[in-house]
Amino acid sequence: MKYLIVSFVALFSFNCQAEKVENTKITRLYTQSLHGSHKSTGHAIAVDKPIDSSCGYRLYIDPLDKEIFATLLAYKLSDTKFNFMYFKGESAQTIAGHLMSTCKLFSIY
Repeated sequence: MKYLIVSFVALFSFNCQAEKVENTKITRLYTQSLHGSHKSTGHAIAVDKPIDSSCGYRLYIDPLDKEIFATLLAYKLSDTKFNFMYFKGESAQTIAGHLMSTCKLFSIY
């Protein structure tokens, strides 16, 4: 049983990797329509420094993460630098109606 649990954790730890970016600012905050013909499956941000080769400068935010989105809006309005953590290698989400992203923002500090 222990071997099964260790194998399960090892298998899924390679698919999603948590990374952090420090001392950055939001350059764009994308609020997306979740309905209609040009719907997206997530909101997004672009920051002032490259995140990762697979992410570029953009990350997506799960639409259910309203607290994260509200906090990002406050950082954008105040033009304040902040730190964040994200997962890369998540399932692809449509942002801005046509772009795909596998980099998900999950923590701000």
